[in-house]
Amino acid sequence: MNSGRSSRECRYQSRTTQGFHFFWACCINMAGAALLRLVLSAPRPFMYDQRLRPLTDRYETSHGLPSLETHMATVVAGWWAESGGSNGSSTDSGGDDGVQPLVRLLALGYIAFVGFTRVYACSRFVHQVALSIVTGAVGLAWGWRLSTHLDGLALTMRHHVRGTVVVVIIALGMVAYQVENNDSQLMGIRKHEYLRVLSNIVKESQQAQSATVGGAESEDGAEGGEWLLHDGAPWDGRAVSSKSRCQSMTKGKVPCTIELEGTYAAGELRTFCIFSRFRVLYVAQGDGCRQGVTCAA
Repeated sequence: MNSGRSSRECRYQSRTTQGFHFFWACCINMAGAALLRLVLSAPRPFMYDQRLRPLTDRYETSHGLPSLETHMATVVAGWWAESGGSNGSSTDSGGDDGVQPLVRLLALGYIAFVGFTRVYACSRFVHQVALSIVTGAVGLAWGWRLSTHLDGLALTMRHHVRGTVVVVIIALGMVAYQVENNDSQLMGIRKHEYLRVLSNIVKESQQAQSATVGGAESEDGAEGGEWLLHDGAPWDGRAVSSKSRCQSMTKGKVPCTIELEGTYAAGELRTFCIFSRFRVLYVAQGDGCRQGVTCAA
């Protein structure tokens, strides 16, 4: 019974060690591929045709070769395919002989699928995807060699855990650096949008105590509020909320349009209203009709 328990513990320790070897191979492959991509600075399809830019990663430092997605797919799937038939369980009976070809076939299909998505999305050229598979295969071979070398070092679990903590700290530091410099492209939000939102939050907190909703608005105007035209200039004339009435006042010479109504930030209408409830109205001015808003006085 003790021998069976000892055997299970050895298999568990072996799987854990191999898992850390895989982790280190992935980390070094990711860092190496990113460094190689930065050095080569290969152009991407959207650099030749800007119409392709919205379809792909728009970060300027995301160069074409190697494609990190294809490179890492080759490393991960290749490692899985090579270790899938010998995962630490007993193989004396040869029961895994029929599983290994299937695992390798699935791995090849996964690599091909990832590469196809890069080409289909116009994110990479075909030759860049092909070369990325080659670099991934080289990285995979190097990873196996690293695993053999680590076995000879007789590293303990404590060494692996300490190394993992260092990697996590470095990753969090990189994320914090990007957030601090507003360089993140998460969810496609650009730097100026972060700055605009943060600026509006600061201004809102400063005006939260004094900002009140504008007074009652009538059909022909708004009382208790300041009239502001679309360009932010004050207006003391007559304003109406009806587009057709405004057009009739200008005899239809200049069409009136309404685009925004509700609660918006100042930058969206270039007015002095900061997250205040305002209403888009129309201002008749000579032969024209200008769009305006009303906000708290």
